[in-house]
Amino acid sequence: IHAEDAFHVSQTSASRLETYAKCSFRYYAQSVLKLADPEEDRNIFARGLILHHVLDVLFKKSVKDPALLKNTEKMLAFASQEIETAMRLYAMVFEKTYRYDLEAAGVWEMLKTFLLGEQARLETAVMIPRYFEMGFGVSEAEYPAFEVETKNGKIGIRGKIDRIDVSPEGTEGLVMDYKRTATFNPGDLVLG
Repeated sequence: IHAEDAFHVSQTSASRLETYAKCSFRYYAQSVLKLADPEEDRNIFARGLILHHVLDVLFKKSVKDPALLKNTEKMLAFASQEIETAMRLYAMVFEKTYRYDLEAAGVWEMLKTFLLGEQARLETAVMIPRYFEMGFGVSEAEYPAFEVETKNGKIGIRGKIDRIDVSPEGTEGLVMDYKRTATFNPGDLVLG
């Protein structure tokens, strides 16, 4: 580890940069030493995959069927059906059946709350969901890594954008990143 400059990388992800900004020691432990946090819920990754899957499928369908997002009953029925598919694809592991049932109910409530909030927001929004799971700088992506010039050279940033909403003219966009635990602080928003 000492022979290698652990903080000098030629390519990284947006999530790793976020981890580094929040806590450089956590970044070092996870990304350099490859240590797992024994306190971290082992199902957290599956939960994220389930939520992302349902949102991806639902919003892609809404491009072809805009009425889907306008009809609450239809939207929630579709999401409910899709969450069952996602929970089979991305299985969570529990020792007791009741824990699985509780977790499934929690994931559904989280998804439902988000969808109802998005439905209300989109009623008056100028921009509409158009692009989903847009990869950049990753193997299956059609877009290259975003490069940032630093005093030590270029750093490529790779990742996936969960959703991009666009204006009717296609000249403006809003990048959406689904975060289960994050809260939005307008002071953190930087125009660029």
